[in-house]
Amino acid sequence: MSTNYKGSIIIQRRDGTTYDLEKEGIHVVTFDPPSANFQHTYTQIGRYGAELSDSQIQQTTIPLTFDVYARDNYDYELQRLKVLRIFSSTEPFYVINMRTPFLRWKVVAESFTYPRLGNFWKAKSVAINLVCYDGLAESTATTLDPFTFDGGTYCSYTENPDRFISRA
Repeated sequence: MSTNYKGSIIIQRRDGTTYDLEKEGIHVVTFDPPSANFQHTYTQIGRYGAELSDSQIQQTTIPLTFDVYARDNYDYELQRLKVLRIFSSTEPFYVINMRTPFLRWKVVAESFTYPRLGNFWKAKSVAINLVCYDGLAESTATTLDPFTFDGGTYCSYTENPDRFISRA
């Protein structure tokens, strides 16, 4: 299956460990975060009307689909274990889409399967739902960083990888 996805997905653990999925042999097919998930509350006004009285942002589910290739049966199992380790959700982790490297999503992964294709060298496309319980992405910058594009805050991962590691 062909994809138009251009970029890389970085998984960043809170201890500073980072995984560039492309370099790990995990080929991202889709990663398209949806809009914020708003929960609205209305108050009835009189007999024939209502007014919006409150809006809250609920958790957002971000689908991630990727392909994993292996050389043989043993490599297939090693790749499966690597994917399980990268997406382990014993604690939240960050997902950074290098199309917008100045934003990161704090997520946990829902349970997922790692389906085997008819042969031994490729898993079927793996689909994972990443739950962003804050509901919104956060900036990789802090208030201590200057708000400029030439200050390194909004650089790409390949230009300054320490920028992302220090944000855990």
